Amino acid sequence: QQLYETGQLEVAQLLAALSESHDRSEEALGICETALTYGIILVDPLAHYHLHATRGDILRAAGLLSEEDEARTISSYEAVLASDHQELEKLRGVCADYLGLIYKNRLRGDPYHNRRQAIRYMMRALASFSEEDDPDDWATVKSNLGNAYMLRGGADRRADVETAIRHYKDA
Repeated sequence: QQLYETGQLEVAQLLAALSESHDRSEEALGICETALTYGIILVDPLAHYHLHATRGDILRAAGLLSEEDEARTISSYEAVLASDHQELEKLRGVCADYLGLIYKNRLRGDPYHNRRQAIRYMMRALASFSEEDDPDDWATVKSNLGNAYMLRGGADRRADVETAIRHYKDA
């Protein structure tokens, strides 16, 4: 913490510490939280967004999605989506897809609303990738969209299934 407060911790050191503790999610999360709290990454504004994405990834991957942690994960990914740095477009796409997955699988709240929100985020993710330049990411999002439409549960079930099939075929 003293290194954070004095600004002596470099981004490279931070990322190295995160990679060393990736199997210890609580420790890695603590590193992310401390770095975000003390704002040590002002030298590289893009690192701030990568750190938010990393925090979201840690929470999501560790299954630490209590109501509070789910809100923190969503907040982390939304912080990346709010950035306007062109260099972060692919990261925004990944975060939008992860947000879509969170809402698709969400148990709290209205299931139909959650699926609609999932589809909105996944459509945002799809806009970040092209079939030609990012075929794997594009296909992943298309498949995720198919899953979201299959689960949506709207009034027009037939249309949702047809849309899901189109996304699956595209993927």
